[in-house]
Amino acid sequence: MSPNLTFAPRPAARLQYFLWSHPEWWTLAISGFAWVVMVDHAWQHGGHAIHHVATFRQEFSGWMWMVAAMMLPQVFYEIRRTADDSLWRRRDRAVVGFLAGYLGPSLVAGLGAAFLRQRSWTHTLAAPALAFAAAAAWTLLPGRRRVLIACHQRLPLAPTGWRADYDCLRYGVVIGAACLRRCWPLMVACALSGHSPVAMAGGMMVSVVERRSFRPPKRYAFWGTLGLAGYFAVLAGIG
Repeated sequence: MSPNLTFAPRPAARLQYFLWSHPEWWTLAISGFAWVVMVDHAWQHGGHAIHHVATFRQEFSGWMWMVAAMMLPQVFYEIRRTADDSLWRRRDRAVVGFLAGYLGPSLVAGLGAAFLRQRSWTHTLAAPALAFAAAAAWTLLPGRRRVLIACHQRLPLAPTGWRADYDCLRYGVVIGAACLRRCWPLMVACALSGHSPVAMAGGMMVSVVERRSFRPPKRYAFWGTLGLAGYFAVLAGIG
């Protein structure tokens, strides 16, 4: 009797299958690189980035890196859905269109955040403490349920032509605008912290739990954000 023969796929084939099965992989790689950029920025300033007065361009760049680090992992389901609903040959093109639309609202908000950071009072520890407290209060507003539902919308995508590109772009704008309405107080608070890795990591965890829960635990979002406010309030008291 001949032995049972099993043919394990080669590593290259397994890698190719993984990349095919997860078309969002390169967007997560961008997010990982953004985290490296933000941590390096904090390291260069020795934990005092909040007091560093940067130019408008530098603040805007920091905002967009922060958005890439914190927000892209939260929409990987939407990114995968965009790829799955598109023709195979234009999957990456569809994802690029979605990301362009998704980052558009945050880009506009980043201009305001960069302008705000030009004010001297935003470079104090009291600023992020108050901003996170306001973000905690934001989680309790009754209208947030509708905003959370809007973050999970699904739009039909045309298969080919300029309409396909337009639909991907529009889908990104719709999801990006909903995410921004949900998270803008939290994102502003993170910006006022000087893009502190502690603030970003804590804010991202709060946001992920809220966004990916079937029935979002409002109390977790509230207490998590309030905890960040307390963290910076303690630092302000020590300083």
